[in-house]
Amino acid sequence: MKNFQHSSLSVVFILVFCFGSCDSKLTGSKLIQKSIEYHDPKGQWQELNRVFYFADSRPGKPSRQYTVQIDLPDNYFKYINSGENLVYEVDGENCIGSEQGSKDCERAMMLRNY
Repeated sequence: MKNFQHSSLSVVFILVFCFGSCDSKLTGSKLIQKSIEYHDPKGQWQELNRVFYFADSRPGKPSRQYTVQIDLPDNYFKYINSGENLVYEVDGENCIGSEQGSKDCERAMMLRNY
């Protein structure tokens, strides 16, 4: 019984020490900033102008191929899924090819912001 109490006390001490030493002042904004500093140390993200080609496979479903164009300096985004005849396009804050406020426009904005 003494060993069990000693083990339990050790575990409690370790947990209290770990949680007590954590930076409790790390806000969501600070976490995002730290992530950006780690993943983009040269600050190149804001100059991104690229086209990405994706292919995925899903169990029991057909594979998909789609293209994503991101031009951050010109605030432009385009998603094309030719297999499903889907095109979502955003220029600035305006949806291209779909009405502002429509479900298609909301989807385009969600994809752009994702």
